[in-house]
Amino acid sequence: MKVAELVRKADLIIWDEALMMHRRAFEVVDCTLRDLMQLDDAQATGKIFGGKIVVLGGDFQQILPVVPKAGREDIVNASLPRSHLWQHVTILRFHINMRVMATNSEEQREFAKWVLNVGDDSLPTIAGEGVDPNWIKIPSHMRLPAKDYSLRGLIRAIYLDHRCHSGDAMYLMQRSILAPKNIDIDEVNNAILKSISEKSHTYLSANSLAPTEEGVSVAAGVLMDSLYLVEFLNTL
Repeated sequence: MKVAELVRKADLIIWDEALMMHRRAFEVVDCTLRDLMQLDDAQATGKIFGGKIVVLGGDFQQILPVVPKAGREDIVNASLPRSHLWQHVTILRFHINMRVMATNSEEQREFAKWVLNVGDDSLPTIAGEGVDPNWIKIPSHMRLPAKDYSLRGLIRAIYLDHRCHSGDAMYLMQRSILAPKNIDIDEVNNAILKSISEKSHTYLSANSLAPTEEGVSVAAGVLMDSLYLVEFLNTL
């Protein structure tokens, strides 16, 4: 009940990366907020999200909801625009990439522009016999040379002389290798760690709150574990 009171007092709810969520999640939250807010407003059951202002952040050019073993039709049907709530959404678009502006790097700006063009499907496709008509040409400076098409070649390209910089935190923070599957990232991590001669250390993150004297993590009458997600605690 304490959490319900906290939600009722909230003036604004911000839901980041919302477009990755199944549309049913929004519909459940909508019904819950209508039930909660009718205690303060008898008309709340007829208002979207019980009359609460909800800001949804996301990008349709990124990944849609993950539906196990589903096809394209099922995945699209699970997205927010297929919900009855979508007609009540006001779309506000960002036009300035503040992260790129902060770097003051022309190379970063060109890359950001190219990524947007990929998402907007505005890049020319490769024409030719036996070539998928949806393929595009990636600029040569973004590709590995043909002779380096291997995991070792990828590591050399991203972490040049990484053995000499293994203790340089800033050097490592400025570089990363991404992959869609954890199994691929594990392979990359293991390959890099094996190439470093220094002794490795394992640091464990905190993913739970320490109990109070009463044995429960409580603040203002609210269970703290219900307010702080494991993902956030892992960043501490």
